[in-house]
Amino acid sequence: MLGLLARVIKTNFQYFVDLIRVQASLAQEGARARAAERRAIEERVKAKAFAERFDTALNNMSQEHCFFDGDQRLIVCNRQYLEIYDLVPEVVRPGITLNEIVHLRYSVGSAPKMSQQDNLAWRNSAAVIRHESDTTIELANWRTDAWCGFATGR
Repeated sequence: MLGLLARVIKTNFQYFVDLIRVQASLAQEGARARAAERRAIEERVKAKAFAERFDTALNNMSQEHCFFDGDQRLIVCNRQYLEIYDLVPEVVRPGITLNEIVHLRYSVGSAPKMSQQDNLAWRNSAAVIRHESDTTIELANWRTDAWCGFATGR
């Protein structure tokens, strides 16, 4: 009987030791997870502050600005860009193509005084895409568009 009691104590003691090791391991994992979560929150706060500064800088520029990627998809534009072309921010969002924006501009009457087809041909020409250029164009809504293009590397 004493041998059986010793075996039960030894077995339960080993389970107890294993349980303590698992609990310690879980506590370490929890501490690492909490630290990672704190770092992620700090990074989100920094990213939000940067985005707010960028937005403030972009939208306080006196001229309209927009930036497109190599596939001619909008990366970002400012309020002045939307205003001069009578475009709405709910439609002109990052990812919209330059061709779609040109179509929208013609639909609201803020396009150059040339056909949409000629405008798209000009905007997509090698001279405009591959080289820096400055162009001033009179718009159908009587505004003037001073356009500066920079090579996209295509």
